Amino acid sequence: EVWFCVGNHLRDHLATCQAYHDELGATTIFAVAVSSLALGFVFFVSGRFNLTRYASYVPTCIMEAFMSCVGYKVFKYALHFCNYDARQFVPAAAVGVPLRRHL
Repeated sequence: EVWFCVGNHLRDHLATCQAYHDELGATTIFAVAVSSLALGFVFFVSGRFNLTRYASYVPTCIMEAFMSCVGYKVFKYALHFCNYDARQFVPAAAVGVPLRRHL
């Protein structure tokens, strides 16, 4: 793994790292906005032309396996994101797991 713009590198290259983080933030906001608009458009078109009837042709076991895989990856990367620190992860899991059961 490559860690840059943290620690000594951040201290030595403060201006460059600040510009990098500004660009990264702008890129992230733009990507989220465009993907949200695209997804909204897809949902609008599928509802407008009654394309949702084709979703019933996907077997339930396939959808369950897909959702399980997504859940596993979210869990895995959440652990990695908090650097396996129990102080960060345990409270989130204590709230998220019971909340998941009610949704």
